[in-house]
Amino acid sequence: MESVISERNRKSILSHNERIQLIDLLEQLESIINPEELIRLIDGPLKDLFHFESLLCAIGNMTVGNIKVLRALPYQIPESYVKSLSEEMGIRSPIVDKWLLSKEPQLFDADIHGDTVYSDWLERFKQHGFQRLIAYGIADVQGMISSYFGFYNVPEIQPERHTYLLKMLVPHMHLALVRSISLEDETNARAALEKASLSERQISILKWMQQGKTNWEIAQIMDMTVSNVKYHTKTILSKLNANNRTQAV
Repeated sequence: MESVISERNRKSILSHNERIQLIDLLEQLESIINPEELIRLIDGPLKDLFHFESLLCAIGNMTVGNIKVLRALPYQIPESYVKSLSEEMGIRSPIVDKWLLSKEPQLFDADIHGDTVYSDWLERFKQHGFQRLIAYGIADVQGMISSYFGFYNVPEIQPERHTYLLKMLVPHMHLALVRSISLEDETNARAALEKASLSERQISILKWMQQGKTNWEIAQIMDMTVSNVKYHTKTILSKLNANNRTQAV
């Protein structure tokens, strides 16, 4: 009986039309292949259903007490705020900490919960005109790279509605974000390789470098001498204007 009641309550969170909107939105997220398409979807169907002022989509190294944003896709977010999230030493966020510890959506209102968060974070939060934040993400099981989605300044926090929407939407948004960024990176990488005029052999060596192979291992795989691999590696670094192998990759 409890499960039936729970199911009925869950269905009553959204109206019939909103449920149709949600299904349509999930289907559209599956076809996203670049950041521009994702932003258009955010600015249209997602905003119509969720109701928010700003949205930050981010991917990075996220652990309790420290966040290092690697890539961010902001929507109506101040540039200075995004820049502060990409600081060299990383930052800390009480919202992300609570999410990582609980694996549950976080609903924050500065007027209500302001005394429960870090003062420096709250100051930066308010400084950029933010009042309410609803956040959720997909945490990497190995704790390496996670995605994070922060919906800022919703008109009113509705716990049941927003928790339900986050749990339905974020897994699909995660895949759309990863897919769009990955394809964009691949396109940029190909353009960089073409511009650098790397030979086929040098591209192959670069790919093995990406796999973490040593010069000796690459020499064995490609039937070359180690000195020849070193020569090509030096040439690759020069053409890509990179200081080391990691930067070249």
